[in-house]
Amino acid sequence: MDIRVYLSYSCRGYNGIPSKFIANLHKISAYYLKKNFKNINLITDSISKPYLDFIPWDTISTELDSVPNDYPDVWSLSKLYAYKIISQKNEPFLHVDNDVILWKGLDEDFLKSEVFTQALEDAATWSYEPEKLYNNCPNLYVFENKKFLTAYNTGIFGGTNISFIKEYSDQSIKFVEDPINKKFWQQYRGYSQTWSKATTAEQWFLGALAEYNNIKVNTLFSKVAYPYTAEAKAKNYSHIMVKKQRKIEQQKLNSLAERIIITDHNMYNLGFDNENYN
Repeated sequence: MDIRVYLSYSCRGYNGIPSKFIANLHKISAYYLKKNFKNINLITDSISKPYLDFIPWDTISTELDSVPNDYPDVWSLSKLYAYKIISQKNEPFLHVDNDVILWKGLDEDFLKSEVFTQALEDAATWSYEPEKLYNNCPNLYVFENKKFLTAYNTGIFGGTNISFIKEYSDQSIKFVEDPINKKFWQQYRGYSQTWSKATTAEQWFLGALAEYNNIKVNTLFSKVAYPYTAEAKAKNYSHIMVKKQRKIEQQKLNSLAERIIITDHNMYNLGFDNENYN
């Protein structure tokens, strides 16, 4: 199946201006995406672009310059803008986080799903705290009269139902940027960490809107689980997540990145093609 593949990066996310390690994550992810999908596209901003444009992207844009810097706690806002930009192209797509490695690609039937993500998550956990959202966010849009407790990890995200993805990206951005909700997203400190606001805006909102519209979301993994498991290995899937904060993990990933050589707009892997990071 021909499908457009994207990464996105904004310096307004929690990593700020890309470090050498962050650039290496993009390099690794891009290599395996190019190998398995034949195309790699980056949506970024003008500040981040010089740190990432050494990678031979098929296309690179700085459309994330449009992301407002008024919501530092909602670092997922730049991803929501990327989804909106991509969906406006009216074609099926796959968006991949820069710390996800798709060693062997993805099953074609999975890519044909209306909407797909990495895994279901439990929105009642500390990572989302939906009760605090309901109690402190003034305008809950379509969710005023029903409480939703579904969320999806979006290490990968995309699908063929572009009209729904357009609605999701547009409504989730409005949800955050609504002037009535400004105090909640900018100043409310009831969450244990800013992670909760970011995951609520992106991953909880996706689950709630899909349930509200009776849209089936297909997940790569069969249950609520971080993908460091036998299932992840079987699917040739790595999502580094918090492990990327560990020095030993950074050393392994930097070593992998060094073996990916770029010449004449091509990428060559010297010795790691059959290695699974998990």
